[in-house]
Parts: sequence; structure tokens; C-alpha cells
Amino acid sequence: TKRRKISSLPLNWVLCLMALTNMLDWAFPQTIETIVSPINGQVRIVKFQGKYNLWAGGAEQSGELVEKLWRDGLLKGIISSQQQSIHKILILGLGAGSIVKVLHNIFPNLEKIVGVEIDPIIIDLGKKYFGLGNIPELRIVMSDANEYVTSLKEKFDLIVLDCYKGKNWDPNISSLKFVDSCQSKLNKGGLLVMNLLDFYFPKETRTLAFEIEKKYKILRVKQEYNILLFISHW
Repeated sequence: TKRRKISSLPLNWVLCLMALTNMLDWAFPQTIETIVSPINGQVRIVKFQGKYNLWAGGAEQSGELVEKLWRDGLLKGIISSQQQSIHKILILGLGAGSIVKVLHNIFPNLEKIVGVEIDPIIIDLGKKYFGLGNIPELRIVMSDANEYVTSLKEKFDLIVLDCYKGKNWDPNISSLKFVDSCQSKLNKGGLLVMNLLDFYFPKETRTLAFEIEKKYKILRVKQEYNILLFISHW
């Protein structure tokens, strides 16, 4: 009997340590993996309460918060008739793919998604932690968004523009000229949705939104960290 009790002590300690580790993982964010990207700087995968988040260049790019911002914003800016008529979507700035899940839930007649992402490290992490490679309608294109749109022949019902390197503003992408280029790739009645991080760039965001509003009919959806611009195409 004494031998059994003594031999069972190490196992009990192991079980306690495992339970404590699980509690810590649930209570505090844990960095699971860190990679330095030449495009986005330091990229971290953080696990918190059983879910993964991707941080790049000091900004959260994929995860539960990002999904919520997109879901809430899209539902405020898109009317029900548009939900039914959107079949083909182009995402410029795919990231690890949080927005793809949201689009699947909002648009019931979705047939095709093309996701453009410049950083191969982000694509690999998206496949590893966020199921990015398990979406049959999604075709991933590794490319610069500007170059891709310039050479694009196909047209889409919805274009989502969310191109940031970490939290850095790209003046070639966040510009009226690039908005014009995206508009030319929309089907009649299509919609361009542009994510502006006014939390980091309040002055630039206001200036660009004002320039776009002078030329296009837009709807602004202001959220805690960003503004979504819904830019109509006739």
C-alpha cells in the first residue's frame, strides 16, 4: 500500500501542473509562436481563452476581435437585398483569413472568394492556426494588391480593401486613385468596402474619406478602432 501511494505522487503532481497550465492559458494571453516578417515586422500568434489571435507589427490582424469588427460593420452597412446578390468577392489584404468566416455567414449565395495577401508568412500562419486552407470557395493569391488589381480582368460583386503592413499606412493603396482602380473591377451595382484605421491615422483617414465622398456615394460606419467606408458603384 505504501509503495502505491509513493508511486502515485509524481502522477498527481503532473496532473496538477497540467491543470494549472490550462488555467493560465485560459486566464492570460500566451504567445505560441513568433516570427519576424520582412513585410510586417514581428508577427505573433497569441492564444487566449482557447482561441488564436495574430498580431503583426503591433496591431491585431486576425482573431475574434477582428471578426467581430467586420461582422458588426458589414451588417450595419449592407442591406438584405445586397446580401442575396453578392456571389463573387475579392479581398485585398486577406491576412490570416478572419474576414472569410464572416463573409461566409453573411452572404448565403457566395460562390467564389479571391484573397490577395502579400506576406507568405501570414498565409502560412493562417493555414496553421485559422483554417485558411480549408475553405473550398477561397483561392489565395500571393501578390501586391496594387499590381494585382492593375492586371485584373475579372469583375466582382464585392471588393474588400484592408491593406496594412502591421499598422502602417500604405499611401499607394489608401488613396483615391486606388479606389478608382477598384471601382473599375466591380460589376454594376457592386460595392467596395474599405477599412480605415482611424485609431492610428485619424488625420489621414478624415482627409481620404472626404476626397472619396466628393466623388462617390458612401456610407460611413464608425466603430471603436476603425471606420468602414461602403462605396457604391453604378
